Parts: sequence; structure tokens; C-alpha cells
Amino acid sequence: MEQKPDISLVIACYNEANHLEQNIHRIESILQRTKYSYEFLLIDDASQDDTAEIIKKITENKEIFSAFFHNKNVGRGGTVREGLLKARGTYIGFLDIDLEVHPQYLFSLITALEEGADVATVKRVYKWDFSLNFLIRTILSVIYKKIVKVVLQLPYDDTETGFKFFNRQKTASFITQSENNGWFWDTEIMAIAHHSNLKVVELPGLFIRNDEKQSTVKPFIDSIKYLRSLYNFRKKIYNPNTNFSSPLPSVSNLMKNFIKDHWLAIIIAFLVGIIYIGPHLWFIVSNSDVYQGIPLMQSANEDFYIARIQEIVNGHPLVGSQALFEYKDQLPLSPPTSEFLYALPTLILGVPIVATLNASNFILPTLLFLLVYALLYRLLSQSNEWPRKVSAIAGALFITLGYDLIDYRTVFSLIQGRVEPSSWLIWSRPVNPIMGAIYLFSFLHFLWSVIQNNKRHKVAIVGAGFFLAIMFASYFFSWGLALSILLMLGLFYLLQRNYLMIKRLIFIFIFGLLISFPYWYLSWQAKQSIWYQDSLLRNGVFYTHYPLLNKLLLVTLVVYIVASIFKLPKNFKLSRLERVDFFILSFLLGGLFAFNQQIITGVTIWPFHFVQYTIPLSIIAMIAVLCRIVYERSKMFWILIIVIVVVASVWSGISIQSGTYVKFLEHNKSVQSYAPVFNWFNQQEKDCVVLVSAAREQFIELSGMILAFTHCNIYANTWVYSLMPEERRYHSYLVNLRFRGVSADGIDEYLKKNNSEMRTYLSSNWVGLYEHSVFPDFEDLKLSKRAERLPNDYRQFLDKDLSTELNEYRLDFILSIGPLAEQIKDQLPNIELLNEISGLSIYKYY
Repeated sequence: MEQKPDISLVIACYNEANHLEQNIHRIESILQRTKYSYEFLLIDDASQDDTAEIIKKITENKEIFSAFFHNKNVGRGGTVREGLLKARGTYIGFLDIDLEVHPQYLFSLITALEEGADVATVKRVYKWDFSLNFLIRTILSVIYKKIVKVVLQLPYDDTETGFKFFNRQKTASFITQSENNGWFWDTEIMAIAHHSNLKVVELPGLFIRNDEKQSTVKPFIDSIKYLRSLYNFRKKIYNPNTNFSSPLPSVSNLMKNFIKDHWLAIIIAFLVGIIYIGPHLWFIVSNSDVYQGIPLMQSANEDFYIARIQEIVNGHPLVGSQALFEYKDQLPLSPPTSEFLYALPTLILGVPIVATLNASNFILPTLLFLLVYALLYRLLSQSNEWPRKVSAIAGALFITLGYDLIDYRTVFSLIQGRVEPSSWLIWSRPVNPIMGAIYLFSFLHFLWSVIQNNKRHKVAIVGAGFFLAIMFASYFFSWGLALSILLMLGLFYLLQRNYLMIKRLIFIFIFGLLISFPYWYLSWQAKQSIWYQDSLLRNGVFYTHYPLLNKLLLVTLVVYIVASIFKLPKNFKLSRLERVDFFILSFLLGGLFAFNQQIITGVTIWPFHFVQYTIPLSIIAMIAVLCRIVYERSKMFWILIIVIVVVASVWSGISIQSGTYVKFLEHNKSVQSYAPVFNWFNQQEKDCVVLVSAAREQFIELSGMILAFTHCNIYANTWVYSLMPEERRYHSYLVNLRFRGVSADGIDEYLKKNNSEMRTYLSSNWVGLYEHSVFPDFEDLKLSKRAERLPNDYRQFLDKDLSTELNEYRLDFILSIGPLAEQIKDQLPNIELLNEISGLSIYKYY
């Protein structure tokens, strides 16, 4: 009988020609110096290079080598499984042939098996480098490990390592249970081992990435496949028909219990979503004869965010400049993290962007309602169940529908029945602030779990760090507030000398920094641009040490403190406050710090946007006071206030949505006629450049819509939030003035009448842009100088050849409302009228 080897080593090969032969010799030279007999099983998985030929060369006339070849690609998992089932050794295993983990660790694994382990694997210890590829791969790996631990409840630190060995006698049957043929096989086999009660040992091994190797891993695509496989495998483990001894709790049962316990909140959340999406659906249905796919955009800067989503779909994922062709390759000042989520349905499934936007009007406000409701429900855990749920519902309604009631003028308008809204509810606008709110409240959920010190605090730390990282990479106002809350909590725990909790808060911060490293790296690279400083100022940065107070936060803080003292009237001490008190106080004090951190740092970004999130947090604090204190003192008074909050919130939400719909109905009908024009531009060359010739209001609207609904760029635009030189904006203004027919004699009068437009093009920061003087120690010193020289510069510009000036930058088409003015056509002999659609004239510029 043929003697079986001690060790069987499976080598799965796919396009390994560059290092296969060399690395096989390295492994064999190590094995030859040991007491063990061994065999190699080399399996080529339909490689597209010379791997198969090299395997034939290596294995020729060598008994310890066996070669197998696939006619078509099976996948790494299927290839390894095949090899393990063919292996004859006492100890069978595999390692990745790139040898990013040194083969010397093989003997540590064999020793572990000899000492009684059923499975022995290498737990990778990374040798750090700071290349972007390494960091992205490492971060994704860390995130995946944490997800696996949570979803499959595995105790292992590294399930997907490519270096595993098994006791063949004990594991042969369980290897056959694995089904995945891809990279997920590593995780699958570890989960099966654990739930089969096998003894698994992890041993540390240094991982050194081979930068010369062409990896077959596609981080984004494979991450999606991993998560899908993880979900499917979890269902398999729970299936009672499987032989696993430690099934996981059913997600479906958890969902059933949640729906059973919180059915009223779920129904109301659904109704909130209906209020948000209702006007959009009603417009499509009731105006089907005119509707041509242009959405109802009655939120501020909605076209700006849609244009950023469109830019991703157009093949510019970093969104260096969604408006101007020349700066597409610049690094972004605001990476489009959230916009990318909106673009995914289009990129993956081909869903039109407009359909995604309409769906988001239902999904995101509904989700926000549930997040707020769940947070309030958790914070009010010491209250009776019925008032706890009702209070949470009232708070969630106040935030999602009654947000505008914080302004007393809105309250008076509602009472008098003369609401005249100018935009949709705040959470209707795509991207921000809605996504920032979802990230922030998700962060607060995990943070509360950390503070509660429950058994899964490590998972909560990872979750909080993850959402902090997402906020870092998406919206300053959400992460600025989140960091401020962390800081306030840290100070509270410092006063209590609770160093363990401080350590956990620091871990959240560090993990958030690590996960968001690509954002910080891009920011550092952007900072190297000569246009960086000027571009920052155009994006709303203020250099100031001046304080800024927020009345709502101050009033809420005073009310909360007084109510807490009222609750604990005798011997009131900070130490007697409960965890929930510290948590809510961190909202309020954190909000005040976010508004005033510039006193220390000397820099802030348009801090008035913080109210988007400080208002909801103030509402949560007020609802907590109502439920925890007022309810205990006077149930009738509590009921009265809750009824007022619920009725007023629903009334306000419906009034604003319906009022906005009616006010802009005719306008929304009229802009549908632009759709054929946008369709025409989408049939032209990608990234073409259009110059819009129109009066100011129509210019702004058409320019934004072209960027939002076509793959074209705009020649002259006011969206100057990317890295670009100041002279490009100045040139745009001169061109626009000339196309509007402003004369040399009339330029001074025009600038006086259109002061706000002039500021848009000439201001160097937002003090000049909005004539805002809230910070006395910061001003726009360049605006007056630019305004002073503009009339003379414009007169000189009029004397120059228009074609020569336009040729400074790329230009393909001119879009005019009606025919171009004769004086412009006379100056542009190199244009041709191509089409006239819906009263708009399209000219080709040669």
C-alpha cells in the first residue's frame, strides 16, 4: 500500500506565472529540512497567463507533486476545496502562493494540530506602509472582520486568511459542507468549523504585502459579493435542517418582534414618508400629459446635489468639478461620499437618477423617523412603556414634520392659516442634510450602546467609529457636532474619573480616523494645490475667534438643568445624574461647542448650518424632559403637550408640502418642456460644454438643470466650490455680461441694480457673498477692489474679439432662450443654429 504523506499542501493557482516557480522552491526548501513527508497539489484554475505551463514544468517526473487543470475558472474557494478533498496527508492545508505570509509559519500550524487542534490558521499581523492601496485594502479587511464577528458570532480575529491547515481525519466531512467557490470560502469554512464545535487555533503571522503582485481582488465588487455571501450563509446556519449545533438568532424573528412591539411607530413612519413623497407622486399622476421626467426641485440647491450625483454616473467619481470642464481632474474639497450612495442604483442596476431621487423622498425621511423614534425610546428606558412610546413618536414627528415650528413666525402663520412656504420640508433635499442626519443618529445609537456598557460594547465602538468615519468623509456639520458630543462626554467622564469610558471614546475617534483615512489623504493632496486657500474661502470657511451663541440651545440647556434639579431637589450633585442625563447634556453642550470651537481653533465653516442638527437634538432633550419629569408630576399636562406637538407637527408638515406644491405647480409644469433639450444634449459627446445665454433667473435655472440632467458642463457658472483659479470665475462674469447685452455705458448702472449677482462672482469669501457681518474680526478685503476695477475691465473686454475670448476655454454649444441677439451673432461668425426646441435655440460653436 502506498504510504500517505504527513503533510498535503494545496496551491490554488490563477495567473501566478510571475512568482509561482520561485515560491514553490522556497516552500520546498523549507519542507526538505524537516522530519515530515509531504506532497504538493497544484491546481490551475484556468489561468490566462503561463501558469499552466509552469505547473507542468514543476511537476514533471516528481512523485511528490500532483497537477490538476480546470477548463474554466471555478473560483479560489472551489479550487482549494477540491485540493483538500484530493489530499492524502494526515495534515492537509493551503497557503496563498504569493507568500505574503511566510511559509515558515506552516510548522507552527502543524504543531498546533499535533497538540490536539482540529483547525489551525494564521492570524495576520500587518506590516504597515502608507500607500493608498494598502490602506484601503487593510481598512476594508478590518471592517469585514468586524462584520463577520457580529453577523456570524465568531470568536476569531481573522477568518479570511489564506493560510489554513486541518486534521484530515477530523475535518474531511465538514470540508464537504462548504459550498462557496469564491473568496468567501475562507469565512464559510471557519464558521462551519466553529458551529461544528471543532477546536480552532489562531497563531499570529507577519503579513507583508507584495506590491509587485497583480491582485485578483476587486475591493468594491468583491466587498459586495462578500456581504451577499455572508447574508446567504447566515440564513443557512439558522436553517433548522442543517447540522450546526449553535444556530444564530433569526433575523426574521427579531424583525417580527420589533414590528409587533412598535407597529404604531412603523405605521406613522410610513405616513411620514407618504407626506414627503406625496406631492412628487401626485404631480406625476395628475400631470401625466406634461410630465417628462424633470423632478420637483423646491429645496435649496437641489440641482447642485443632483449634478454631483450625475457627475459620478458620468464617470467622474471624485467630482473634482461638476460644472467646469477644465477642472475635472482636480481633487475634491468635499468628496461625494453620500452622493455615491445615490448613484449606486444607476451604476449597478441602471435605475434613472430621477427615480432614485423620488424613492429617496420616501425612504430617507421614513428611516430618519425610525432612527429618532428608536433613539428616544432607548433614552426613555426608565419610563413606563406607553408614555415612552408615545413620547418617542411625538419627538420623531416633531423632528421630521414639525422642524419649522421652532421658528415662532411659522407657528403664527399656521395659527392664522396663512402659511406661504418657499420650499419642501428640510429632509426633502437630496444628500444633505438628510444623509448627515441619518449618519449622526446612527452614530448616536452606537454611542449610547457604548455608554450603557452592554456586552457588545466592542461592536458598538466599531459601529460608532464607522459612522464617524462616514461623516468625516461627507459633511462637516454632522461630524463637527459628533466630535463635539464625544468631547463633552469625555469631559463628563474625566470629572467622574471614569478612565475606562474615556478610553472607549478615544477608540471610537481613532477608529473613525483610520476608516476615513482615504478622505484625509485626499484632503492632504488637495491642500497642495496653489488654488487651495482661495477655494476654501469660496466654500464658506471663516478665520475668526469670535463667539457665536445659539438661543435655542441655551434655552434648552437651562430648561434641562432646571428640570434635573427639580427632579433631584435634595443634595443635587453632578454625580447623581443618570447616564441619559450626561448623554443629553452632551448634545446641548456639544452643540454650543460646535458653534464656538473657532474661539480655540480660529477657523469654522458657515456655522449656521449646525442648526440642521442642533434643532433635532434640542427637541430630543425637550421630549426627554416631558416624559421623564413632566409625566411624573402631571399626566394630564403631559398628554396636552404631546397632543399639541403631534397635531402641530402633522399640520405643519402637510401644510408646507401642499403649500409648496400649489405655489410652484405651474412652474414645475413649464420646466417639463426643457426635457427634450436635455435629451438632445445627452446624445452629444460626453463632457461637452454649453454656454447659456439668458436673463439671470433663467440662466441660473437652466445652468443647474443642464448639469443635473445631462452629461454636459457649463461654460460660465457660479458654482465655484472646486479647486480652480479666481480668474476663471472673473472670465465667466465678463462673458455673461456681454451675452446679456450690457453696454460700456450701462455697466455701472447694471452693477448697482444687480449687486447680489456681482457679489456672487467677485466675493472672495461668504462675508462678501452674503454681506454677513456676524464675525467682526473677518471681512472680505478683495471684494471692493474687484468691484472697483470691474467696469473698466469690462469695457476693455468689449473691445476684444469675442471668439478669441471664448476660445480661452472649451466651448461646444450655445443655448439661448429664443434666438441669440443679433449683436452677438454678428460677433460670432463661427456659430451654426442646430436646433430649436421648446423655445430654446441651440447653436454649435466651432
